Amino acid sequence: MREPALRDRACKCLAWAAIGSGDARWAHVALAMLPSRELDVHLVASYLAVRKLDDQAIELLERARVEGQRSRETTKLLLDLLLLEGQQARAFDVARSDSALLASDEMALVAGRVFASTSRPNAQGAAREACADGGAKPVARR
Repeated sequence: MREPALRDRACKCLAWAAIGSGDARWAHVALAMLPSRELDVHLVASYLAVRKLDDQAIELLERARVEGQRSRETTKLLLDLLLLEGQQARAFDVARSDSALLASDEMALVAGRVFASTSRPNAQGAAREACADGGAKPVARR
């Protein structure tokens, strides 16, 4: 019983290392060796993102949110992907709805990124409001 568990942990570790280094090929190899019970939303969405399948990763993360599967890690990944795809308004909505999962400095970072990348006239007020909900203040830009 110990050997399969150790193998699964090693494969998962290899998958995360490959994802972290941007190596989709090795991530695929490692994920293929894992039993389905070891695959979670964060791991699969991260794999999709490293393969540049951002739309599919966003879809998976949003579907998981609807089903009640939310975590700090999946929220942060979803926010990063939405901002990369230029979906600032959606990222702002996700950050507000999941503000309890994020640290105040993470909320401030998201608010700053939304503000910096949007042309909405009331973006500064919206960014401050998001930070207030998360208990942080906007970070001064240098």
